Amino acid sequence: IRADTLDDAVEITELLVHTGAAPGRRLGAVTLSGAYRGLLLDSAERNGLQFPALAPATTERLNAVLTVGSLVANPIENSRCGPQGGLTADAIARTLP
Repeated sequence: IRADTLDDAVEITELLVHTGAAPGRRLGAVTLSGAYRGLLLDSAERNGLQFPALAPATTERLNAVLTVGSLVANPIENSRCGPQGGLTADAIARTLP
């Protein structure tokens, strides 16, 4: 894992302490903005990681719960995610297989 800044290194370390390193090079993510989604995709490409396509059934379930303006792809972009938006990351996660 490569960190571009000291802040990134601290965040990555905290994440790994609590979750452990994920096996493989495939990722899944939910983000709150298109800009963050772009940063995730750029970083993944730089580091040889990939965001595989969602299964058709998963896409269908997410389309049923996400609103206009969301992007149902991996990584998922849902600007309405969070307590103010009405949809939480937990609610989205429950739709995934």
